[in-house]
Amino acid sequence: MADIGASRVEMPQLLSSALWHKTGRVQTMGSELYRFKDRRDAELILAPTHEEEVTKLIGSDIESHKALPVRVYQVGRKFRDEPRPRAGLLRTKEFLMKDMYSFDMDVTSAKEAYQAVRGAYANIFNRLFDWSFLPQLPHSGPAWREAEADTGSMGGSFSHEFHVEDPIGEDTLLSCDSCSYAANVECAASLASPEQRATSLDQVAVGLYAAADDPACAVAMVYPARATLNPLALARYAGPVWSASTPERVRVVCDSAVEAHDDVLEHAVQRALAEHGAAPVRTTEPSRTMIRTAQVGDHCAECRTGRLEEHRAMEIGHTFLLGARYSEALGYAVVPAGRNQREPLQMGCYGIGVTRILGALAQRAMQTYAQVNPAAAQGKRARAGLVWPTAVAPYVALVLPAIPHTPQKMQAAERLCALLDRGVEPAWRDARADCLTSIRVPAAEIAVDDRPDRSLGSCLFDAELVGYPLVFLLGKHWEKTGEVEVRRIGHATQYATFEGVCPT
Repeated sequence: MADIGASRVEMPQLLSSALWHKTGRVQTMGSELYRFKDRRDAELILAPTHEEEVTKLIGSDIESHKALPVRVYQVGRKFRDEPRPRAGLLRTKEFLMKDMYSFDMDVTSAKEAYQAVRGAYANIFNRLFDWSFLPQLPHSGPAWREAEADTGSMGGSFSHEFHVEDPIGEDTLLSCDSCSYAANVECAASLASPEQRATSLDQVAVGLYAAADDPACAVAMVYPARATLNPLALARYAGPVWSASTPERVRVVCDSAVEAHDDVLEHAVQRALAEHGAAPVRTTEPSRTMIRTAQVGDHCAECRTGRLEEHRAMEIGHTFLLGARYSEALGYAVVPAGRNQREPLQMGCYGIGVTRILGALAQRAMQTYAQVNPAAAQGKRARAGLVWPTAVAPYVALVLPAIPHTPQKMQAAERLCALLDRGVEPAWRDARADCLTSIRVPAAEIAVDDRPDRSLGSCLFDAELVGYPLVFLLGKHWEKTGEVEVRRIGHATQYATFEGVCPT
């Protein structure tokens, strides 16, 4: 965040609902919003996000375009009354989130900020979900994906989601097998397959709906009979199912895969009107766009050669280009250079689900353990364990002196910790290509298991559960030879001598 010029702030979790009523989000968020009243009967909410508050905070402080751009972020708790909390940390009513907000003078600058944050998020996720230190793992696609997404109740012109693929995920992504295109199935675009193309009356389906902006107008949604109507497209162009009598006019929205002649479309729309008991009505010129739901096997609309594949995934981040959605509603604007008229601030908001990332990392770390240790993860005495990326491991190294904890052994463990902190070059018994020529682990990243009531086997079992990348064992082998047993995830056990770490 610092690299893209963002300053850290902290905002309250208990909010007045006044700003939320102004932006209309009290209604759009509905029952997911925690709402209650204080002793003075003032309505309060528990913050699910902070667009309204940060807009007021920054907008009220900016008096000139010279104060822009502004980038702020926070890491704090959020609250949503989820109807179905599930899967541990993946969907909860209270969660930790890093959210960032950008404020710019014009759309061009706002888009540049949006792209900068996407790049920063890519760097973050590349570091967090990095198992490249285990080259023996089979390649199974990217560790995370960025996908085009719907803006939902947040609003704005466009957005992207960041996902980790996993069977327990709640989202469905469609991605191209030939290019980098990926999108949530809700808004994925595709080229229709030959089977979906509609050229005759019997290949066309028509849905008749009320227009959201005109109660006397019906909207005819025309799409291939072998496809399904996309709910987001329906919400964009129309309202509920038409239930009145004959409309005064009919607006026609036709899917791009419908290649039938206009006379065929007119016949199909009039047939749908008759089925609703309405008389024939003059229709508008069809507007053509994609209103069907993209399907597995469709040709990619981006490269036009690849085909779409389906993946289950869990969302770990989301970015939105908000435009003037909140600044206009709350009345925050500035005068651009060389102009006389005030213009609303252009905004973006960007979130990373910290709590959810921890759950996603644990899920992947458990799967990686089973891949690295297939024998240990199977059978009647199967063991559980975690293999974390180095950047997020609770500790980088464990120094494990086996019981009994003699003064000599504990002094050797302390000496080993000091050597690791300064940096040391071990003398390996068998110099192999995968041996570490030097090891340096800061003292804060080293754990010492000195529990006197635990057997060596129990301590090693716990070490796999915690997921230490490095384990240095001072046991019977060390007592006999002075060699420390070094266990490194994904590698065979090795033995090394460390200067001053020998039994006397």
